[in-house]
Amino acid sequence: MLRPDEYVSYRIASPIASHRQLVSCQVFECEAWTYGWSSRFPTADTLRIEYVRNGSGRRFREVLEEGFVRFDFPPGQRCFNWQSHYVQVRPEAYSVVSGDARSQHREVLRRHTRPVDWVEDLGLHQDQIKTLLERG
Repeated sequence: MLRPDEYVSYRIASPIASHRQLVSCQVFECEAWTYGWSSRFPTADTLRIEYVRNGSGRRFREVLEEGFVRFDFPPGQRCFNWQSHYVQVRPEAYSVVSGDARSQHREVLRRHTRPVDWVEDLGLHQDQIKTLLERG
């Protein structure tokens, strides 16, 4: 068994804070923005129904169905899932790091700008391990 500092770790990082940006439904090309959508609630779900009617700030057509209220939202307005509309503004960071998660001191050994180079590096490393294991 190897000690933690004898390992090499391959890491891909794309933190939301630095690599992604929240954008509008229009910029994200959200389907709800483009085509509109419907939301359907049981008539007993008064909390959601009242939110749509009085707190959502969205345009809609209300349709009463047996036991349900359906809201049809036309295109061109922010959807209810807008907080998840992120676009990538920086590429992922591909790196090779000394040690594993248990290591006290870890340093970046190599950084790759292209995923294909990172994958090749990993493959070469795996070949080295395989060769060492075959030798015994």
